[in-house]
Amino acid sequence: MAIYHSSYGYLAGGLILLLLAFVAVSSTLYGFWQLGRDTSLSPLETAQALRAPLLAQTTRGANVKKLVREVGNQEVKYGVFVVNMQEGEMIDNLEIGPQHLLARELTKKG
Repeated sequence: MAIYHSSYGYLAGGLILLLLAFVAVSSTLYGFWQLGRDTSLSPLETAQALRAPLLAQTTRGANVKKLVREVGNQEVKYGVFVVNMQEGEMIDNLEIGPQHLLARELTKKG
């Protein structure tokens, strides 16, 4: 018959790490009420806050419902997009964008 013994030191260490992680993550959210409007962790709001090219034409500071209405049913693809820069220089960007601007799709190697 197997007999198991608990290692309370490991339990205490794990609980301390869990508490420290909770405090670290919570500290990044402290003060959210000072933003002046309701916010969420929606990918659309986050993309707009980070100035994603797909949302460049949307209303700045719009809530999720308004963003969805403005973006609509736009189909997107992940791949390499060609971005026109000054003086005719072309740069390839790996991002999510409208399908008609896709230069080439990514393919899985292997």
